[in-house]
Amino acid sequence: MKSKSAKAATPEVPADPVRPTKSNTIRLLLARPEGASIEDLMVETGWQAHSVRGFLAGTIKAKLGLSLTSTVEGNTRIYRTVLEEPA
Repeated sequence: MKSKSAKAATPEVPADPVRPTKSNTIRLLLARPEGASIEDLMVETGWQAHSVRGFLAGTIKAKLGLSLTSTVEGNTRIYRTVLEEPA
């Protein structure tokens, strides 16, 4: 008879896997040196422009408290998150 501690071998699951969510996808795109446009974020998430803008304002800035900058390059606005320097 097997004891309770002798369980069948189960595959190891990483302690903190990065799930491929739309939120994580947006955060990774914004963290790139080249940033991302609204159109880039729309393509990656399948969201409409107003949904992307709402996510940037409501989640990235308000909920997560990340600094979000934007610049205009040509006719396209590019968004980036900025890492805060420790004081």
